[in-house]
Amino acid sequence: MVAAVNAPAALIRRIARRLASQAGYALVSALGISVVLSISGTTAMVYSTENYRSAWSSKADNASFSLSEAALNNAMSVLANPSNNALDPDTLPSTEATASTATYESGTAKWWGVLDRTTAVWTVTGLGLTNNPTGPGAAAVRRKLTARVPVVPTYTPPLNNPVWNYLYAGHTGSTCDQTLNNNISGS
Repeated sequence: MVAAVNAPAALIRRIARRLASQAGYALVSALGISVVLSISGTTAMVYSTENYRSAWSSKADNASFSLSEAALNNAMSVLANPSNNALDPDTLPSTEATASTATYESGTAKWWGVLDRTTAVWTVTGLGLTNNPTGPGAAAVRRKLTARVPVVPTYTPPLNNPVWNYLYAGHTGSTCDQTLNNNISGS
């Protein structure tokens, strides 16, 4: 029975001797440091990769938004062109399928519009398309803007020859250079 009581004490002494010994301590320390450095390196790699993807995605979003603004500007220039009748519903294409297109360095701009003849307001849509940075098989980055453009008609035609809006009198050396009859005044 004495041997049975001393068995746990002997086990505790053996464990204490092992714990007091420094044999194998360097292996445990090296293993712990390696695990911590591996976790830190992996975290830094994942963080930088995600930032890289986010930056390219943000760049594609901005480019696509700029292209949709360019598309709206192109549509507005078509409507503002004096040779086009802005109250004609065929001035702009009416759907995305038939949209006008312009290609730029960063992508493609498409525009179309629908005229509400009762209110004389165009609903113009601009679409910007940019290559997706995630890969060649991914769908293009799309940004769409819509604007409502009122058409204010001009009831008087522009002057054909605007030179008639001006009067020029040069000094010839005499006292009275020019005589204006009727109701003309000038300065």
